[in-house]
Amino acid sequence: MVVILESRCLTVIAHFCWQIWKDRCKAVLEHISPSPARTTHAASIAINEFLGSLDHGRHQTEHPTLSNDNQQQLWNPPASPFVKVNVDASWNPNSKRVGIGILIRNTHGDFIKGSSIPSVANSAIEAEAQACLEGCKLAAEMGFHQTYVWTWIPRTANQAADHLAMLAISRMSPEVWVNRPPSSLMHILNKDGLPCPPRSA
Repeated sequence: MVVILESRCLTVIAHFCWQIWKDRCKAVLEHISPSPARTTHAASIAINEFLGSLDHGRHQTEHPTLSNDNQQQLWNPPASPFVKVNVDASWNPNSKRVGIGILIRNTHGDFIKGSSIPSVANSAIEAEAQACLEGCKLAAEMGFHQTYVWTWIPRTANQAADHLAMLAISRMSPEVWVNRPPSSLMHILNKDGLPCPPRSA
């Protein structure tokens, strides 16, 4: 089984892996004890600089058209036999609280499993990284661990995971749903083409 994970995570993963490798080399070659806080801080700075440069370039080269402004992208099911894992994170900069939303659906759009996980983070980037990690863990728990493809999608195509993230940020403990999503999510899933009630597995 192949898993497609959609989130704004590729940049986060690449920079964190690179920073972890650099700190590992320093520990081995220079005998500098690794610090998770220092690694996270350095990776966050690099990520912000990289994304900032991309935004600057887009402002200079991209010219939105009327059709692009009015076009709303919706969730698309994966090709068989794939499953798709959507993740999202909601972060409160004042309280540092994080809400993580994860949703797994198959090629028919059937709800397989979802989760709302409360957490804490020092930055939005760290919150996104946590969402990516939790998405991988949930997929692995379901036995989907052979291949991961990371892509970014707009919020209009990720409304279900965004909703679960907003639920999580106000809760004290994680919640997990198998086969049947929470009732508050059904309207969003129906717009995505999921039957209501969901088809049995």
